[in-house]
Amino acid sequence: NANEYNDGGASNLHNFSSQSFEPFPFEHVHHPEDSIGSTRTTTAWDESQELSLGSQSQQQRDMTSLIETALVSIQMYRSALEATAGFDANALGRILYQVFVDAREDSGTTHPNMDRRNEQTTIATGSHTVGGGNTEPAKRERRNTGSHQSLVSLGYPVPLSNLLGCLLNQTPSEAIYSSSVEVESDLRELLQGQGSDGKEEQAHEDNGQLHFVENRIFGRDEELQVLLSAYDRVVRDGNERRSFVTISGYSGTGKTSMVNQLGSRLLADKASLVKCSFSAPGQSMSALFQAFDDYCRNVSGGDGRDSFDGIRRDVGEALGDRSGVLSGCLPSLRSLLGEKTDAPTTRAETKEEEMNQILFYFIKFVRAISGPDHPVVIVLDDIQWCDESCLEVVRMLLRDTEIASALFIGCYRDEEVGNDHRFSDLFGELAMEASLPMSSISLKNLDSDGVNAL
Repeated sequence: NANEYNDGGASNLHNFSSQSFEPFPFEHVHHPEDSIGSTRTTTAWDESQELSLGSQSQQQRDMTSLIETALVSIQMYRSALEATAGFDANALGRILYQVFVDAREDSGTTHPNMDRRNEQTTIATGSHTVGGGNTEPAKRERRNTGSHQSLVSLGYPVPLSNLLGCLLNQTPSEAIYSSSVEVESDLRELLQGQGSDGKEEQAHEDNGQLHFVENRIFGRDEELQVLLSAYDRVVRDGNERRSFVTISGYSGTGKTSMVNQLGSRLLADKASLVKCSFSAPGQSMSALFQAFDDYCRNVSGGDGRDSFDGIRRDVGEALGDRSGVLSGCLPSLRSLLGEKTDAPTTRAETKEEEMNQILFYFIKFVRAISGPDHPVVIVLDDIQWCDESCLEVVRMLLRDTEIASALFIGCYRDEEVGNDHRFSDLFGELAMEASLPMSSISLKNLDSDGVNAL
């Protein structure tokens, strides 16, 4: 948000001002006529309006120069700040604040929406406009009143604004920084971050909402590497014909988000995703068939013509004239095969015989859709909720050695899978299958490093 930084505590700034100290001249590092832009491409409060302060690369160079200016100022002031009465965070905050705000004013650039927000965030009690006209009165009043506008409202990055806010509002009882060396260290971290694309930085809207980076997980580097390595061994390297990865954790620990990290690899390798979600306890085989029917529909309507033709050919050869056996559970199979009418089928005499036929040709179908030319990732989400008959089909798929270039991923809530759960029995059986490499990922609560990264 754009709340003002108001320093109500005492500081030694007047002592330093009486000695006529001045920050390192801004012109020595950055040309005063260059524009100072944000490292972001959109404003913090109006995501549809782009900053018109130069290209992103130029903005990053400008920001780098400003941070370097602040680092030089810290070094020049260090002896004066800490040699007398100790470290003065408020005074250092004012010095650095002056570097960044004066740079904006001296360059004649303001944030595009600065005028609109003047009523909410004022630098002084007067009616001076930052960046336009005579800025010296505004500078003098700001220094005298101790009222400081958030740097976010001037288009600066949120982390930089937070750093300055901590310095300006620090009190003896709540000391964030204990020395100028710590401030310098944080600024250098910001300086190193100027080489990134800026997408990781988050914007605060007027309503105070925080927007997180999409399609990224935090604090799961080791666990993610296990999943990506299993994928590469099956899909990219071909070192394994198939593999089974289990991802366990409480609800909300990020099991689905981790699976989503495969998205870029799936696109690059022209691999298909079959995602079956068991949304409630006791889910039957209908959920499994629905997932593969969605696969048929997606492949039929996709853009990858080469892979589609290969899948159609392989499925057609595998099922022959018996595709009609699966027409009831996979209605979109007809579109995949390009059939105008349902294929003829032999009527089963009993329900048991009918189910045996369906499972027999369903297994042949899964074998056909997986292969080196069109690998597949099969995700079974909340697998602990599938019923016994569905779990038996899953067991058949996992133990079928003719299924190749297939990565199976089973996500489950470990607090619901005890030693007596039928899923635990399946684990024990599969662990003895030499032809099915297995990997286990257990997601716990984020540690402090993960929370800080988030």
